[in-house]
Amino acid sequence: MDHRLLTIETNAVRTVLIALADQDAQYRVKLAEALRQELDLRLLGGDLTPEDAIATLERECPDVLLLATHEDHAPSLAVLERLYAIKCATKIVLLVSMENLDFFVRAVRVGCRGILQKESPADLVLKCIRKVNEGELWLDRATTAQVLRQFTDEQHPPRPKDRDHKNSPLSPREREIVGLVIQGFKNKELAEKLVISEQTVKNHMHNIFDKLGVSDRLELALYALHNQLLDPISQ
Repeated sequence: MDHRLLTIETNAVRTVLIALADQDAQYRVKLAEALRQELDLRLLGGDLTPEDAIATLERECPDVLLLATHEDHAPSLAVLERLYAIKCATKIVLLVSMENLDFFVRAVRVGCRGILQKESPADLVLKCIRKVNEGELWLDRATTAQVLRQFTDEQHPPRPKDRDHKNSPLSPREREIVGLVIQGFKNKELAEKLVISEQTVKNHMHNIFDKLGVSDRLELALYALHNQLLDPISQ
């Protein structure tokens, strides 16, 4: 049965269906408790292994999958690669308990939409789920900068002296915002840094996405770096 057919409207808020692929029973209890009072979020039943995830996603079609990783990242990466190949609409957030930049880069490359430390507080987990469901890429600031630096190092971006902003479709303010996005700033942080409202930031982001034909922050950052819109991330 497609659980999307059971999605309900509560106070005009659409319920986001969440699957968890982690056999840590304590974490499931912790997550279920965090979701108990959230009208817009619902956890699907069942304790999934990474190997179970693909069949479950095809059957249940949740909006977001929280996929736990352990020392051996191979099962989680295999799931991501498979889902990327079949163009699954479910957005994947990796629950990680250690830093591994190479793995993070590979995961983002094959469609991971978020990387979250497993010990993150409940409010951060809920915020991550909502943001990823809305189409944003969720990485902490340091990881965003590292992942993007790894991408751009591999792609050999042009040197600063080769750049010419005259033909850029973006305004100086929009280029400034893109530069901060590359450094990992979220909308609220952008608003505080630029001393503007968060809604103004969202308006700028919408205009930037529209002008450049990109759909998320990662695509935006890569486009900007590959098309000489600004200097690369400082080392």
